[in-house]
Amino acid sequence: RAYAFVSEPSFGASAQALADKLVAMGFEEDEARESIEPVPLDIDGSGTLFDHPQEEAAPSFRHVFDPNPGLVSALREWERGGVAVHEIDEGAVELTVAGRVDRDLEEAILGAVPEPDRMEFATAVAEYRINLRDLPPPPAERGEALAAPRLMAAVQGELELADTDLFMEHHDWSLLDHSPRMDEHEFAIRETARSFEIDLDGHRIAYQFASEEEQLALNVEVEGWTPEALVRWLDRQVRQPDVRQGEWRPRKHFPGADRVPAFDGAEDGEELRCAQALDRLPGLRYWIRNVARHPASFWLPAAAGRFYPDFVALLDDGRLLVVEYKGAHLAAGPETAEKRTIGALRERESGGSCLFLMAEKNVDGKDVRRQLTGKIGFRYGFGRG
Repeated sequence: RAYAFVSEPSFGASAQALADKLVAMGFEEDEARESIEPVPLDIDGSGTLFDHPQEEAAPSFRHVFDPNPGLVSALREWERGGVAVHEIDEGAVELTVAGRVDRDLEEAILGAVPEPDRMEFATAVAEYRINLRDLPPPPAERGEALAAPRLMAAVQGELELADTDLFMEHHDWSLLDHSPRMDEHEFAIRETARSFEIDLDGHRIAYQFASEEEQLALNVEVEGWTPEALVRWLDRQVRQPDVRQGEWRPRKHFPGADRVPAFDGAEDGEELRCAQALDRLPGLRYWIRNVARHPASFWLPAAAGRFYPDFVALLDDGRLLVVEYKGAHLAAGPETAEKRTIGALRERESGGSCLFLMAEKNVDGKDVRRQLTGKIGFRYGFGRG
């Protein structure tokens, strides 16, 4: 970690300039990769820890059909979404499918190819699935839907989405009706130094304001540390692209185990732990990481715009479960209180069909898992209560 003291008219401009300097020095992986020549391992498999492995190509299915007039035009009707068709030597036709070959695509192609080629094609697809160790497709690829009804408001006899702008337009509310005075706990100015942190975010240089706890934290207490604790700390800090941690694969994520968006905070932080508890929840069919500001994400109205809860899940009994996770440093803030209120309102107006939980690391001695089971009404050993 290094610190730079700068004096510039614009604070943001100085941060951007330092980030650009790091990029120019070769810190960006995309630029560094152009000047690095991968060295293949020896035939006997020997090599060093820091040998750059070649990136594995995404799995794809390829099959060549014998020359047949009209086959190309028949197959080109399915040339979309990772499916490619082209002629090769002597009039033969090659079909390429990226990733999985789903059942609908297989049946469509079987109907387009001549009868003598169908058995060979079906056998090739079956062998490809075995070699790929193909898991059952996630719910999103099976055509299932995960829809969470939003909060509505009655406006002039019509139901409208409960958006902040809508409320302000149809309700007589004025800032002049409220006192401008704020107590010390609502607003206070503290003189602090301004500093920022520049780091590698994946493959890109990124910079952000550093919190006071992160500033000049050079004297680290080591009393009570063990070699095992040091290894775990280093494992969270070191970012070597060709040395990966064992990654968590959820069983019930709606779009699939390989399509989980990044969590807020540390890679092994509290929000990830909440997702793991949700994935193991009894009576849960599937869940999804609700990405903020995504056009298909679930949201609720808030004073400052829209509130996007962290998780949306569907239970086996058909109820929806909406979960917002808050760390201890945010759980008592006014913004969290507002989200808790609007979530409770959504649950009450749903008539029990949509549950809302503001989860924390520990509430009255209950961890996240017990908060979740308590919300859905599960009792250990006795089913739903």
